[in-house]
Amino acid sequence: MPHALLLSGSLGQGHDVMAAACADSLHDRGWTTSTVDAMALLGRRSGAVGEAVFRRLLALADVAAADGLLVETKSGLKRQAGAPMPPRVVTEVFRAAKDAVGSADGQSAADRVIFRVTDIKVPTFDANSTAVKRSLDQLKDGYSDDLLSQYVARLEHDIGTDVNQNALAQAVGRTADQSGF
Repeated sequence: MPHALLLSGSLGQGHDVMAAACADSLHDRGWTTSTVDAMALLGRRSGAVGEAVFRRLLALADVAAADGLLVETKSGLKRQAGAPMPPRVVTEVFRAAKDAVGSADGQSAADRVIFRVTDIKVPTFDANSTAVKRSLDQLKDGYSDDLLSQYVARLEHDIGTDVNQNALAQAVGRTADQSGF
C-alpha cells in the first residue's frame, strides 16, 4: 500500500485543514498517510523562525522598496470602470481572497502589478438605489426587445414578409437606434 508524508505547520491559516483534506483524498485512493508539523522539525526555535519567515513573506513593501519599485496602497476599489488601476488588475484583485497575494499585467506589457488583498468589504444592497433601478430598467428593456425581436423574426419566417424595423420601433415608443431589433 503506498504511503505519503504530509508536511503541515502553523505558518498561517489552513495548513492543517489542507493536510487533512489531502489525507482524506489519498485514503479514498488506497494510500496511508502521516502528517508532520514542519515547524516542530525546526526544534524549540520553530515559533520564532516560523514567525520571521511569515512576516518576511508579508513584507512585500520592503522588498519592492529595496529594488526601487513603486509601492502604493489602494482602498475602496470597485469592479466598475474608473478604478485607479488597469482593469486586468482589478479583475484579479476581485478574484483573490482576503490576505491573498496575486499579480496581473499592468498598463503595458513591461509592467507587472503584485498585490495583497488586506480587506474585503461587501457593499450593502439597496433595492431602491438609482443604480439598481437603472439596471432593472435596462434588463426590462432588454427582455422586451428580445421578446419582440423573436416575435418579429418568427412572423417574418412564418408569413414570409419583412417588418419595417423603424416603424416597429416607433410603434413601441422607441427611436430606431434604441430598438435593438
